[in-house]
Amino acid sequence: MDFKPARPPATFAQSQHRRQRLLQIWLPLGLTALIVLGVAVWAVVAATAPGPSMTHWANVSAILVILPLCLSAILLLAVVIGLIYLTARIYGRLPGLDRKVQAVFYRIETGVHRAANQSAKPVFSIQGWLASLKALFSAIFKR
Repeated sequence: MDFKPARPPATFAQSQHRRQRLLQIWLPLGLTALIVLGVAVWAVVAATAPGPSMTHWANVSAILVILPLCLSAILLLAVVIGLIYLTARIYGRLPGLDRKVQAVFYRIETGVHRAANQSAKPVFSIQGWLASLKALFSAIFKR
């Protein structure tokens, strides 16, 4: 026997949220979609009517297609201009920052190099002593 947990009763905040979601999101979105669809249907019906109004409504529909593209292009242009401005500002400060970063990495390199030399020093000294002893024993026992 499977028991399903009971759903908690909806609180006032949840019901208010559901109502606000309907009124503030779905209603304006639906109305906008209906208006755009209505304008599109009206443009098609008006454009199919014979006579000089056909050219007029073709021009109107072209404007309705081109206008959002132009507005988005203006927005894109503003973003590109902003990026160019920020790049110029960063590029102007780059030499000073470059020197600071290079100095930090030079200090890191020096410390790592010194630590590597210090850690290898005992191994080299032991190998040096062993090589000296080997050379001494080989010189003594070869005679």
